[in-house]
Amino acid sequence: MNTNGKNKLSQIIPWEFLIIAIVILFVLFVRLRFSDMPLERDEGEFAYIATLIIDGHSPFEAYNYKIPGVSYVYAFFILLFGKTIFAVKFGLLFVSIASIILLYLFVKQVFNSYIAIIATVSYALLSTHSSVLGNAAHATHFINLFAFAGFYVFLLAYSNKKYLLFFAGGLLLGITFLMKQPAVFLFPIPFLFLLYILIKEKFKNILPFFINSSLLFAGIVIPFLLVIVITVITGEFEQFWKWNYIYPRNYGSAFGFKEGLNIFNIMFPIVIEPYKLLWYLTGFGFIASFFKAYNRDNRILFIMFFIFSFLTVVPGYYFRNHYFITFLPAVSVALAYLFYFVSEKIKIKNIRQGLMLVFLIIAVSYVKKHEDYYFIKDTDSLSREIYRGNPFADSQKIGQFLKSRASKNDKLAVLGSEAQILYYSGLKSATGFMYTYDLVRKHPYSNEMQQLMIDEIEEAFPKFIIYVNINTSWLVQPDAPKTIFEWSEKFVEKNYNLIALMDIFSDKSNFVWGEHLYSYQSQSNNHLAIFEKKIE
Repeated sequence: MNTNGKNKLSQIIPWEFLIIAIVILFVLFVRLRFSDMPLERDEGEFAYIATLIIDGHSPFEAYNYKIPGVSYVYAFFILLFGKTIFAVKFGLLFVSIASIILLYLFVKQVFNSYIAIIATVSYALLSTHSSVLGNAAHATHFINLFAFAGFYVFLLAYSNKKYLLFFAGGLLLGITFLMKQPAVFLFPIPFLFLLYILIKEKFKNILPFFINSSLLFAGIVIPFLLVIVITVITGEFEQFWKWNYIYPRNYGSAFGFKEGLNIFNIMFPIVIEPYKLLWYLTGFGFIASFFKAYNRDNRILFIMFFIFSFLTVVPGYYFRNHYFITFLPAVSVALAYLFYFVSEKIKIKNIRQGLMLVFLIIAVSYVKKHEDYYFIKDTDSLSREIYRGNPFADSQKIGQFLKSRASKNDKLAVLGSEAQILYYSGLKSATGFMYTYDLVRKHPYSNEMQQLMIDEIEEAFPKFIIYVNINTSWLVQPDAPKTIFEWSEKFVEKNYNLIALMDIFSDKSNFVWGEHLYSYQSQSNNHLAIFEKKIE
């Protein structure tokens, strides 16, 4: 891929491997430090589905708009380390370090070691920070891992004209879709690049183009086709298709383009705030990529990568913090390209090494600025600070409380979106709903979904019910049906006793149970009420 001879920059910076080693050690330290950070909702969902898989149940017993690829990865690490927080966080540690190495190799293959080093350092800082919820094992981290591997193998295939590598690269890219569906926006990149090369060469190599594209396409579609085949064989296709295609296709996003733009204008400043200078320089780096400081083919590939990576953030117009993780590699490369571009245009001795030093000083100063996050604050405090008003820092306590009162086959219904409590408690859910957001949005299926949840809970008649009185666990739309709330109030009052209450505050919680409940008055608008089935 490096056709202009500028890939030999390792001679200019003989300490490149030292920098990469330091970056890996930094990521290793941060991930180990966060290895006991309480799980949040997405992690709880993936972890609970992983336990279903481990226990021999179908992952489709949990209703989810994601193909369960991440849950299978979670299951692997839970098998290694048990049903613990550490198992989840160690999985993220492994994914993060592998991603750092693969990103370095990928960018070096596109450009050179100079750009690869700056991009890798930038990605390590940006992807671990809480501004993109980098502390949590979100699906977007897993997308990046397989995307880096896929693009790297694709570039090896292109450079070495190896047909089987085109298939292997496609296979790795296809796996990204199993992690989360927005990864589909990465698929056009290699095809468009091959098409660009074909046009550039005036259609001289049409047959190799079709062979390479066909092998690439076959690799990309095989992982999804395997999911289809497996669900058909196991009789789960209807369930899979309903939750991954029919429901999302028919009511789509809760927001239109204008609303989405407003959300972007709110969320983007939050995402870039901790590393604002690096993000601003990224914009200049993207502009610089249109100007010659490197081979045109390489720059065209990067511009495609930048644009399509951003598109992975857009679906649904939610623009949640962790959605930006799939855009961070492109951001990091754009930033790195800017430093290289300036070094090419300013003809001063040792300018390249000087700019590298400037960048490293900026990076270290940012680490120092965020030392509380990276090195000092305990993980419970960080969890409360990052997820204010949410019950994540206290969910393990609730899980342990339930476990102490539960028998082997008891079930739990969570009226809210707190699957992490299911994971901590080890109890099987009385309903397939891991999230309740879509039950209380106005769309054609909201009544049907609410009734399904009601029917499942009534049929299971679980020993425990948790009612989550926290806005972010429901996100109720004003004009959505309220059947689930009217039903739950009557059902719980008739069949259950209140056994514990947890008030959630921004910096602490009060957990009250037993005889203390009789004299306790709830002091917070955010609380979880825990109920146990009455003894007949």
